[in-house]
Amino acid sequence: MGRTKALALGEKLIFILLVLFPFGQLIRLVFNIFGQSVVLQPIDLIAGFVLLLVLFSKTDKPRTIAFRAFFVSLLYSFAFSIVFFKVSRLLPGTLYFLRLVAYYFLFILAWNLSKNKKGFKELVLKALLLEAVVVGIFGWYQYFRYPDLTSLKFLGWDDHLYRLVSTFLDPGFTGIILALGFLIALVKFFQEKKKIFLIALAFLLITTAFTYARAAYLALLAGSVVVLFLKKKIKIFALILAGLVLIAVSLPRPSSEGVKLERVSSIYPRLKNYSESFEIIKKSPLFGVGYNNLCEAKIKYLGQVGQDSHSCTGLDSSVLMIWATTGIFGLIIFSYLIFVVWTRSSADIYGLFFKSSIVAVFVHSLFTNSLFYPWVLGWMALILGASFRENS
Repeated sequence: MGRTKALALGEKLIFILLVLFPFGQLIRLVFNIFGQSVVLQPIDLIAGFVLLLVLFSKTDKPRTIAFRAFFVSLLYSFAFSIVFFKVSRLLPGTLYFLRLVAYYFLFILAWNLSKNKKGFKELVLKALLLEAVVVGIFGWYQYFRYPDLTSLKFLGWDDHLYRLVSTFLDPGFTGIILALGFLIALVKFFQEKKKIFLIALAFLLITTAFTYARAAYLALLAGSVVVLFLKKKIKIFALILAGLVLIAVSLPRPSSEGVKLERVSSIYPRLKNYSESFEIIKKSPLFGVGYNNLCEAKIKYLGQVGQDSHSCTGLDSSVLMIWATTGIFGLIIFSYLIFVVWTRSSADIYGLFFKSSIVAVFVHSLFTNSLFYPWVLGWMALILGASFRENS
């Protein structure tokens, strides 16, 4: 397929992905393949179509070995995992790898559209801000209409009570999307000085607060520091911090452990999860157990069951997840990849947003495995495509 037709079709696919984006986990599809439960998100399906489109069309590819080196490390660790697990049990890991590749091709498509279609980058930025606002609106509907989601525990989800979880059914993942939206509104306000972005800032700040997700608070503050530091307006950070603290201390505190910001009950399970992460890492510190074979690793090495749990295939720290699944070599290559995309992001508002976003996601991913969350992957792929530049 020629470049012009491919880009036109690709733009439509991105539009469909953005339409599906705010519905989150509400439209997930679950299949049983060879006796194993496989979850397919509709946005993953769109990313898969993007992969095929880019592969079989005359689109440009960014000239960098960092991405290829990382995918090679994933493939090697996955092949090495045959030592630990039966081949018949590696289907989920294969699908997770394909998902990651698909979002890489989404980045390539967004990069091509950014170079060849005027106004695409600006459209992406505003569309992502709208996504965050819509997620927030859905969240407020859920907060007032369905504040008690404890019954979802029987379906493998965490039992949340009086917290804004929106369509992602999890305050942590909802919080990072809201925080990323806040960063767009902050960047756009400095660019255009329009009141609409101030309203968006206030809405997203308050909505993030009602998730009661402390990792999201830290992510929002960390990303804001990057924006304000690079814009040489670091004094404004005091206003954002004061606003978040004021809202946080004023939040309603019904009889629910999850709404106590001073809660320590979630700290002990997280520390246990970190300990379990190192137990898996010790089994294969150099090459890992294969991306993403964590569920099998937990069953074999930790004696865990409950494969139907939505946390089975992840760890609480994305960094530890990379180490556990790809080994120290994969972790080093991934660190190099982050260095490359940071240094090759543009110096305009798109690069500013990407840099602030990657810091926010990194901080958040220390406590919640959000770095490889499909919606975060899609979000970062689009903004990286808008900001990535070729070497001169």
